[in-house]
Amino acid sequence: MDHIDTPIFSIAAQLGRTAYVTFFNGVSGYLSATSLTRDNFHGGPGQIQGTVKQAHIPNDLPLRRRVRLHRKIDGQLICETWSTLDGAYAFNDVPVQPYYIITFDHTGTYNAVIADSIVPEIFT
Repeated sequence: MDHIDTPIFSIAAQLGRTAYVTFFNGVSGYLSATSLTRDNFHGGPGQIQGTVKQAHIPNDLPLRRRVRLHRKIDGQLICETWSTLDGAYAFNDVPVQPYYIITFDHTGTYNAVIADSIVPEIFT
């Protein structure tokens, strides 16, 4: 499991989760490893999944936060979603290229967290 620690949050890649996703064009819905809703503009064979957690709390408390996927080469916003109550999020059907992910704390308690150089896994 890839794991990135920050002073406030940790983002850990996990499999088999479901997330509510809103794409750049306003289309939204629930996605999981088995529901392959295609982003027809940016579509590809890649999948990125992770979990938003508050670090340095016993058992890394999962958090519901806004998560944005940006293409690394030019910073273009590709997808946006909210993590589920267990902190899980997923971006499916994205091209295999480097991205960065920004997680926002809508409560204003913490700064945003960035996970950089994320490359999707290819699923079949």
